[in-house]
Amino acid sequence: MPTDREKRIIKSFQRVMHADHREIIQLIMELAKAESPAQAEDPLLALDGAFGAHFATEEARGGGFETLVTARPELRPNVDRLFDDHKWILAEVAALLELLEASVPAEEEEAFAARIKVFVARIVDHEVRESKLLRKLAHL
Repeated sequence: MPTDREKRIIKSFQRVMHADHREIIQLIMELAKAESPAQAEDPLLALDGAFGAHFATEEARGGGFETLVTARPELRPNVDRLFDDHKWILAEVAALLELLEASVPAEEEEAFAARIKVFVARIVDHEVRESKLLRKLAHL
């Protein structure tokens, strides 16, 4: 059973996560609709900042996920996998932005679009797994 302090941490963490997820989902939807590399640039730039702040909150010492694994140690591998995803997500956003800075040639636009689709699918998978953990946190 969580202490009063842990309950406050959980409640605050859930509020922040809800707001972050709304923003991230909106940006992912914009990215998924991009029909050209130029249209992908703004959502990718926004996601770069949003993910950095979001992941810092998730990985913070004494935060919600730490509270969850303290109460439910068997969930540590699930949380660790999410945190590993964070590294890939940030690296992929940076790589996609680098491609845009170098200007994606017309003959590579299809490959760029395919890479965006893979990125979006992995983000969706990540968010689904994260949401499941957040539901477990709500039931502590």
